[in-house]
Amino acid sequence: MIHCSDRQFVHELIVFELAIRTLKYDFSLLPTFKMHRFYAHMLEQFVESLRIEYAICKELLAKKGIRLVQFVKVDAYFCDVQLVTAGEELTIRYANQALKIAVEELLFKKLKNESLFPQKHL
Repeated sequence: MIHCSDRQFVHELIVFELAIRTLKYDFSLLPTFKMHRFYAHMLEQFVESLRIEYAICKELLAKKGIRLVQFVKVDAYFCDVQLVTAGEELTIRYANQALKIAVEELLFKKLKNESLFPQKHL
C-alpha cells in the first residue's frame, strides 16, 4: 500500500518517466530538421535536467520501498502502471489522455523555468 504522502511522488515519477521517453523519441526525429544541431544541444540539456529530477524522485521512493516496474497498455484509452512496494505488487490504471496532459504541463512548466526559450513563445 502506498502512503498518502507518497502518492504525489509516485505520480511525479510516472510523469517524469513518460516525459523522458517522449523527449527521447523526439530526439530520434530531430535529424530530419534543417537546424537539428542547434536544437539537439538544447534538447540534450533539457533531458539532462529532467533526468536529474527523475533520479531524485526515484531514489526517494526507493528508500521507501516503492519501485516502478512497467507500463502496460490496456486499450486505446487506458494503461496500467505496475509498481512494487515493500510487501505487494500494485497496479494503477491511468487514462492515456490524463497522462498526456500531465506530461505536456510538466514539459511546458520546465521549459519556462529553464529559460532555454524566450518566455513570450511558450
